[in-house]
Amino acid sequence: MKARSLFLLLLATCLLTTTSCINLLEKIFFRNDGSGTYTFTVDMSQVKDLMEMAGDEMDSDQMMKDLSLDKTAIDKTLLAVEGVSQVKYNFDSVDFQMILSFDFMNLDALNNGLNAYFRDSTKLDAPHYIFFERKGNNLNRSKVNLLVDNFNEGMKEQMGGGETDMEMAQMLMGDMFFSSEIQFEGEIKSFSNDEYEKRGNNSILWKKYLFKSSDTKSDISVKIKTK
Repeated sequence: MKARSLFLLLLATCLLTTTSCINLLEKIFFRNDGSGTYTFTVDMSQVKDLMEMAGDEMDSDQMMKDLSLDKTAIDKTLLAVEGVSQVKYNFDSVDFQMILSFDFMNLDALNNGLNAYFRDSTKLDAPHYIFFERKGNNLNRSKVNLLVDNFNEGMKEQMGGGETDMEMAQMLMGDMFFSSEIQFEGEIKSFSNDEYEKRGNNSILWKKYLFKSSDTKSDISVKIKTK
């Protein structure tokens, strides 16, 4: 299953339970040699709390089946990308999280892996995006944010896209957020975008509440100097 289809199912769950029951967490870790690990987590811990209150038992295998998550297909898709390895896609029944992760050999492998996962399989001429590139001493992240784009498109399909519908979404899911953390093995010297928050010496975080009009963050692009 691609991310877009996953979001549609998760959004339907949130709307039925009338709670901001999911958060989207992205983390990219870079080693000094340019390799690293990409991790995308869908945190549904609040769903777990609701199910426990209702007395429902949770089965991770059944959860994966209900959401039509074809782990084998995802493994094959990502492992077909040159430079991608250690693909993992699992449902953590303890923390109630769906976690995708893979190692990448270099920036080309990272970009190609993200394109493979997020590509809309219904489009024959889907564009190829550059998410990260190295320029001199800077690692640049582009403004492309397919996670939020896919989420917003899924929300419009679920809610109808009308003004009243979106107001209801803001009321029901105002605490839902997307965060992206970029972490390095070495120290960050500087970064360009003040929408990011520095966390320690080697990590920055961009966090946006998806249904709060007061959260005006709109630019995920950033230039990071590490040397």
